[in-house]
Amino acid sequence: MKGVMFNGFPTGADVRKLLDAFGAPPVGWEVTHEAVADVLGVEIGGHRYRTVIAAWRKTLLDRHDVDLGSVHGVGYRALSAQERVDIGIAGSKVGMRKILRSARRGDRVVTEDPILCHKQAVQRRLVNVLTRDFQDAIKEFSVPSSDRQQKRLPPPGEAT
Repeated sequence: MKGVMFNGFPTGADVRKLLDAFGAPPVGWEVTHEAVADVLGVEIGGHRYRTVIAAWRKTLLDRHDVDLGSVHGVGYRALSAQERVDIGIAGSKVGMRKILRSARRGDRVVTEDPILCHKQAVQRRLVNVLTRDFQDAIKEFSVPSSDRQQKRLPPPGEAT
């Protein structure tokens, strides 16, 4: 299905514009939404803007191992290794919650149908294995606190 478009335009040319303009950014590099929109010549927040940004971020990650994170209300920033790992752990926790919610949904069905009962049993086994392994993995390492929240610095006149 590669190359098939459904009433849209391919993103490759616009992604090349962004790569030419910004290259492969180093860790900590930031760009504003306005700068990106100027390069693309599109409206911030529009469908085209979001589509091209998604393709650009994927291209940077796949080709250059640069992960762009969103900076709310500002733009994008190239994430450090620590930030990437922290976001990955947080995403795993969210994913596990989604799995458990889906499992509860299927498990609540009361049925006499042997096929559905079999599917429920398989789902229970799968969820048991996943949750047990996930809980063991979380116990094996202590999740470091995120460095996003900086420690409070005392005002200049306050004693330390």
